[in-house]
Amino acid sequence: MKQNWTEKFQFGEKLISIEEFIEILFGRLPSFFKGKDDLHKQWEHPETRKELLNHLEREGFPEEKLRMVQRVMGREDCDLLDVLDYLAYETTPIERARRVELVRRDYYNTISKAQQQFLDFLMEQYVKNGEHEFTMDNLPTFLDMKYGTAADAIRTLNMNASSIKNQYIEFQRQLYIA
Repeated sequence: MKQNWTEKFQFGEKLISIEEFIEILFGRLPSFFKGKDDLHKQWEHPETRKELLNHLEREGFPEEKLRMVQRVMGREDCDLLDVLDYLAYETTPIERARRVELVRRDYYNTISKAQQQFLDFLMEQYVKNGEHEFTMDNLPTFLDMKYGTAADAIRTLNMNASSIKNQYIEFQRQLYIA
């Protein structure tokens, strides 16, 4: 006879299933934000996104469990923001590829050709790997991957380091306008 095993994990004082975790998350998640716009505002900047994820972890909702919820929902092609947005405000999740289309439509033509090429590289990484790699610590890695060195990036983009950092942040803000 075949048995169904359900993984349980510690949540506070008890062991719960992922379904129970989702129910708890569904009930508690809206209390972490002033509304949908506040959630997006916190998510759009790498540092405030990190703070939000740390806050959620302190409250019993670590990122690894949130990612598990994302998999259970079948939304691996979406941003974790969309999972949180859906659970808190019952919005329709947007696939990462669709977010990229919106950035191309609304933001792309406001920057130089060289900046568009860097943005294309970042968008490719985003669609493939998700938002969790878009930390401030990873910006030098992205520059090295695309240009070889930060100095080459500065020369190719015709921007100083501060402007490149600001564009990296602006790109992420543009992703979460929708």
